[in-house]
Amino acid sequence: MASGDIAQESTLIARSTNWVTVNASIASGGSYLRDGSNIWIPFTGDSITLHGIVDSGGGDGEILVDGLRQGTISMYSPTTMTRDWSFGNLGVGAHVLQLRMYRGGLRFDGATTPGSAPFVSWPTPSGVVR
Repeated sequence: MASGDIAQESTLIARSTNWVTVNASIASGGSYLRDGSNIWIPFTGDSITLHGIVDSGGGDGEILVDGLRQGTISMYSPTTMTRDWSFGNLGVGAHVLQLRMYRGGLRFDGATTPGSAPFVSWPTPSGVVR
């Protein structure tokens, strides 16, 4: 299982075949992945930080941990920059974080375990929930 910094080109990461590699100085390691459908990041521990690039072509990505939907993150920004999302309180042990295309384009630059605060706080569902 991966721990520490996990680069986008790591063989530890499983990904769908439709990702495009983009060379960019803003990315860690000089490149990032763009516009794919899915990435699966296996890791151990209680937390993980996802590193992405946000830009005007970015969309929404769905986050799943161990196959359970957690919520969505936005990769849209009128200005191109890096952004991190940290997820915690996942429980000790082995996990898989999945970033899945929800609406629009995804950008993936890597991940770090353990993650660092502040952690994403998902809203509590209200009303009719499936």
